[in-house]
Amino acid sequence: MLHLFRKHATSWLIKVALFAIVIVFIFWGGYSYQSRKANQLARVGDTFITFAEYDQAHDQLLEMYRRQFGDNFSPELARQLNLKQQALNLLIDRLVIAMAARELGLESTTEEVQREILEYPVFQKDGVFDQERYVFILQQNRMSPAMFEGRLAQDLMLRKVEDFVRRQAVVTEDEVTEDIRFNHSEIRLAHTTVRPEPIENLPSPDDAEVQAYFEQHKERYREPEKRRFAWVLFRVEDYLESVQVTDEEISLYYEDHPEEFHQDPQVRARHILFRVADTAPEDEVNEIRAKALDVLEKAKGGEDFSQLALEHSQDPGSATRGGDLGYFTREQMIPTFGEAAFSLKPGEISDLVRTPYGFHIIKNEDMKPEKTTPLEEARPAIEARLKHNKAQDLAYEKALEFSDLASAEGDVVKAAASAAMEAPAPERWFVQGEPLPDVEAAPEISRALFDLPEGGISRVLESESGYLVAQVKAVKASEIPPWTR
Repeated sequence: MLHLFRKHATSWLIKVALFAIVIVFIFWGGYSYQSRKANQLARVGDTFITFAEYDQAHDQLLEMYRRQFGDNFSPELARQLNLKQQALNLLIDRLVIAMAARELGLESTTEEVQREILEYPVFQKDGVFDQERYVFILQQNRMSPAMFEGRLAQDLMLRKVEDFVRRQAVVTEDEVTEDIRFNHSEIRLAHTTVRPEPIENLPSPDDAEVQAYFEQHKERYREPEKRRFAWVLFRVEDYLESVQVTDEEISLYYEDHPEEFHQDPQVRARHILFRVADTAPEDEVNEIRAKALDVLEKAKGGEDFSQLALEHSQDPGSATRGGDLGYFTREQMIPTFGEAAFSLKPGEISDLVRTPYGFHIIKNEDMKPEKTTPLEEARPAIEARLKHNKAQDLAYEKALEFSDLASAEGDVVKAAASAAMEAPAPERWFVQGEPLPDVEAAPEISRALFDLPEGGISRVLESESGYLVAQVKAVKASEIPPWTR
């Protein structure tokens, strides 16, 4: 969105809004008792982003990706997606666009917000807006009506800005050509392997040679900064027994998330792709079609489809798996491919199917019918999810309370003793990137802890298993050790 502003904005109002932006990050990894009370994480212009807003944006992204990837979602994938940075970027982008919207006079009105809320199906009962349902659903999502209505007003404003930019944006022929070249180019790469000669029989250097080499290459042996920490971990699983989920909450979740319990018809298929561009000359198309027809004849003649895909398919994503695309819905594929795959019975092989990618030979391996999981069957999973969400909220609340106590005490170990909790003794030295015991490895946590001054207390940090509050108890500066070490 922001690149559209920069590229296509013609109004001086937009330019003023963009160039007037100053983003200041406040205590991203460190801790200040005053800032903790103010709850300020970052500033865009004169507007602050709070820790609460950031936490909620992060949780919403996490939930979105969990739904999108289902059982394939993992802690490793969450780290690769860098959800924490995504959440912060999202909040910053929204404020930047909001500044431009105000300059352009595109703010949303109270009447527009009210009309939008009244038309939300999720807030309706028997087709009519229900205030009690509205408040309950917001509570389940850790939002107050004021917070939700503020967000909605901002969303409406963003839509107006997007429409404004879309009307002004022009895509040139050069941009189209550049996109085609970037997304459809192929390269051929040649490489060789160089193997080192065996070194077992080389003579060992003496001490003088070792010391001389060390003196010339000292920086190679520099040891990184090391730190000792005291910390308290608030595990989500420790609070599961302290929360309860009602039948009403389970039923309401089931009603509000129908997409989680409905499965559209699915096909598991294999395919063999012969690439040819839509704009390819006719003689090239005919040549590729002839090759595809030859392989099609072999496939329909009973030859192993997986082996044919491995040998002939030009789809790098599936060829090594024998052309297996896994299960997919009709809408997940481009129309011509989806229609062809769903028109086949299990075991059948299609004729040639032409798409913008080229010619496909498709084999239907299996089909799953449309299915809706009944409430009683879904109940255990819903209850587990809601209990986890409530336990997560409770763990976060406890961590916030402890964070304030630790700040008042000025010491995590003393605060833990006051709260009848245990904090590991700060005896071990850690280097940046090394995880704390019982705390999953997370670059964000390590960076935050190594940004703190000696004696500094962190804000509440989120790990995969819960929430963490830590203090730097000692710092050992980076050093070059003696050569004998």
